[in-house]
Amino acid sequence: MKVSTKIDQNTQTPNIVIFAKQKTAEIVYLEHEIQSVINHSSLFVKDQEDYQQIELRSINRFYTEDHAVYCQVDGRRYKTQKRIYELADFLPENLFIQISQSEIINRHFIQRFQLSKTGAYEVILRDGQTTFASRRYMRRIKKEKLS
Repeated sequence: MKVSTKIDQNTQTPNIVIFAKQKTAEIVYLEHEIQSVINHSSLFVKDQEDYQQIELRSINRFYTEDHAVYCQVDGRRYKTQKRIYELADFLPENLFIQISQSEIINRHFIQRFQLSKTGAYEVILRDGQTTFASRRYMRRIKKEKLS
């Protein structure tokens, strides 16, 4: 796939055009991803063989498992095409917070933080699940005064 940019002084708004021999699933996915980045309010995820658009507000968390990145929405999990570091840059900071190198959580999905007996910070989620925040990220979380 070739990517290029053409500068035209007469253009009022930027346009993105995809030239392809035929419309494939990859092209459709690319169109949706570009639109999602432009709108910055939704994300396309894979549900078995289909791609689905999900509002960012409805996503509870992103996490890595078996070298893949998943998002959780109301107890269901969907595979994402983005890596955690890409999501950390893409997701709005007022809605999501990274708690470890492998997990990003919706701020509204966090019930509370609790110091465990081993000294690690346990994150209790609204659905009863627990996960752990790394010490490295806990400093950042405390600075932001997570509410």
